[in-house]
Amino acid sequence: MDIRATGRVIKGVVTGDNQGGGSTISQQLAKMLFPREKMTKIELVKRKFKEWIIATRLEKSYTKEEIIDVFQ
Repeated sequence: MDIRATGRVIKGVVTGDNQGGGSTISQQLAKMLFPREKMTKIELVKRKFKEWIIATRLEKSYTKEEIIDVFQ
């Protein structure tokens, strides 16, 4: 997990300044598990936190290769 990138995302949500997040493969998979609908800024921050937890669990349970296989 990239703490700096996650911080940039949270800052971007709060300030409206989108500089990109630089998600890891496991974070991208976690994002795919939760469909995005219209959310408030607070809801989006909560969603990103949940995605971070799921991504961390994925990284503990699976290798990068196994995670990448989901995308293929």
